[in-house]
Amino acid sequence: MFKKKFISSLWLLLGIAAIGFLFIGAKEKGEKNCKGINIDVAENAKQVFVDEDGIKIEIQENGGKIGKPINAIDLRMIETQLKKDAWIKDAKLYFDNNQILQAELKENDPVARIFTLNGNSFYIDSAANYLPTNRNVLARVPVITGFPTDKQKLSSPDSLLLQQAKTLACFIINDSLWMAFTSQINITPDAKFQIVPVAGNAIITIGNVDDLQDKFNRLYSFYKQVLSKAGINKYQRINVEYAGQVVAANGNDSSYLNQHASDDSLLTNLIVDSAKHISPIIKTPQKAKTESTDTIKSVKHLLPHLLNKKKKINIHTTTKKPYKQ
Repeated sequence: MFKKKFISSLWLLLGIAAIGFLFIGAKEKGEKNCKGINIDVAENAKQVFVDEDGIKIEIQENGGKIGKPINAIDLRMIETQLKKDAWIKDAKLYFDNNQILQAELKENDPVARIFTLNGNSFYIDSAANYLPTNRNVLARVPVITGFPTDKQKLSSPDSLLLQQAKTLACFIINDSLWMAFTSQINITPDAKFQIVPVAGNAIITIGNVDDLQDKFNRLYSFYKQVLSKAGINKYQRINVEYAGQVVAANGNDSSYLNQHASDDSLLTNLIVDSAKHISPIIKTPQKAKTESTDTIKSVKHLLPHLLNKKKKINIHTTTKKPYKQ
């Protein structure tokens, strides 16, 4: 019995001693001065949008100055201030054993750049949150023009429109083929979406963002089976907004095409290295043909992949006008 008490007392004393040493060590560390600041952006970031030098200045302005005692620096307060930056999703600050202030940052990744009718622009993330433009970095994301307002506090219709823009942008950015295909996306006055392709003269009407997979499957099939024979400059307008149809128009002439697709999707994600290097070109529907020769060549080499797939969808012309379902 005495032996058990002795062992318990010994463990208790060892525990108290360990806590004491930790306290003394922390106190000694806290009395030391900050020797430097290091900014570390998460490794999985697609691009670095934050200004690391600017972050260091902000840390110092909020009390994290080099030469200042560590225990006089409020790390939690600095984290809160950093997270007020729309581009910073999360911030974690701590001192390492060398008295270097480590700032680990996670960024918000943009999915689209939105241009308003007034010519101003901003980015949005995957939750459609507002991200200010960064003059130091150009994000490789879809460009969407024609958004009706510059206000950050949106009306219900504008908020819904921005959510739809985000949905379309995410669909495109997640597929290298459509990312390379798309020069920009226009929002029409009646809140429909149009795609301006990098190659060709057509303006492609998507309509709303319902059934995007089906719409892009039909667009894929149209390029494969029709434009492979007629040429990519044959039509000025292509419309895939109505279920089961592709409407192609050239001037005043229109062709209404019904598609009967099998359940198997024709859309194949093609891994194309050049897609990473294509920058969107800002242009209006009236100036759809402004792309550079180099950019067109970069995307035209995709067409053999697009036009030579073995599987076929039956497409035939009809005199019926397009109908809504």
